[in-house]
Amino acid sequence: MIFDGFPREFLIDKGYIPFINWSDWGLLCFDTNRNQGDNNYPIVLWDHETAEEFQDQYQDFYDLIIKLDEKGRKNIS
Repeated sequence: MIFDGFPREFLIDKGYIPFINWSDWGLLCFDTNRNQGDNNYPIVLWDHETAEEFQDQYQDFYDLIIKLDEKGRKNIS
């Protein structure tokens, strides 16, 4: 769905690799335009309603996992 659902020119052709459908908000993508030197890319949110805009969400994949873990721990407590 991610690779066939939206025109390549909005994402992949611009260096954004989608990897998850983030609820009703849009797609989370690796921003390969901003390589941090260790092939660890910032994560941005893309919404088809504002196809030319990308919002920074997480510093990198590690940051995403840590923040999701923190949210999970809060919900358990």
